[in-house]
Formats: sequence, structure tokens, C-alpha cells
Amino acid sequence: RARARARRGAAVAAGSSGDTLYGQGYSSDGKYSASNTPWPDVHVALVAAGVESLGVEEARAAATAKSVLLIDVRELESYEEGHAEGAVSVPLYVRSDEGGLRAAAFAALPALGGAPTVVNARFVEEAAELLDTTGATLALMCETGGKLSMGSYSVMGQSVPKTGERSRSLEAIYMLINAGVPAERLAHVRGGVRGWRWAKLPEMAVVMYDSDSDDE
Repeated sequence: RARARARRGAAVAAGSSGDTLYGQGYSSDGKYSASNTPWPDVHVALVAAGVESLGVEEARAAATAKSVLLIDVRELESYEEGHAEGAVSVPLYVRSDEGGLRAAAFAALPALGGAPTVVNARFVEEAAELLDTTGATLALMCETGGKLSMGSYSVMGQSVPKTGERSRSLEAIYMLINAGVPAERLAHVRGGVRGWRWAKLPEMAVVMYDSDSDDE
């Protein structure tokens, strides 16, 4: 079978310093991400950089006006099942092609997300290419979106900084900023694909077809 894909190029499952075989791309202790940086540090950096956060309605309007390009960072399989209209697939994680005991062990843990994944070694390259060719701001979205929270709250008289809510789209933005992409060229979509669906905004799926079928 062949798949018609509304995206550029092919995701490459290749190793990197941030490789992990957990289904959602996070490490077993839940502290580290694709960048191998603790989430609180990622959150502080994103807030300090002034990364813009868009609601799904805002993202839809901006995409229609072509001032932003929607980037879906979920795995390709999830993108093909359904994605925001106009979104381009640039997955942060791809399926692992590693064999042996390590891959087999993780494949046996469906509670962690099923098939093993690794960081997409071409993620930064593909995103940077879209920045160059479109000139638009990239609005990254994942399944849930995550949150950037500013300010602090009080616990027993002590001020504790808010740390938001981790997500793949926010981790991806952090990686891009660290690679030299200006923060003003990036945005994050609050609510992600779930929020998009909840708002009943236009969605697309990739059509499956049989390349071996005879059309006479």
C-alpha cells in the first residue's frame, strides 16, 4: 500500500542525543524531553523568550490569512488519521527502527504508548526549511497543546513559579530556539488538535489507496 501524504519529504528515524524509546518521547522518570532538559527549565526559557501562544480560533484565523503556517508535530500516523486543515506534518518523534531486546521490551509496554519512538533527527532542518520557503510564522501544534504560565503562586507563604504544562509542541519550540530560530518566528497552539476538534474547526485526513489496484 502507498499513502498520499500532505507533507514535505519523509521523516527519518535516526539517532540523536535526545533519543528515547518511550511512546510519547519522554523518558521513564518523566523529567526529561527530546532536548534532555528538565521541563521547568524549558518553561522558563520559553516564557523569557516571549513565545506567542495562540488559541485554536486565533490560529485558524492567522492560518487563513497566511500569516502563520500550522505545523503538526505529532507522529505521522496520528497526522494521517486527522489534522487541522492546512497543517503540515513535521513530526518531532518518529517510529524507531531499532531491533533487539531494547525495542522488543518497549513494544511490550502498551501503557506507555505502544510502538517505540525516537527523536526525528531532521526535525529542525525540516522546520527551518519551511521558515525559509514560506516566510510565515510557524504555529506548532500537538495533541493537547500544553500551557505557558507566567507568574507564581503561594505555598505556605513561599512564592513558587508556575511551570505551565509540558507538551510536544512546546518542547519542539524549545529545540528550534536552541537551534537559532528567532522566537518571534514561532508560536504555540493552545489546546492542540483536541482543542481544534472541540471547536469544530475544519479538519482533514489523508486518503489511503491501494497502489496495486487496477483502474480500467
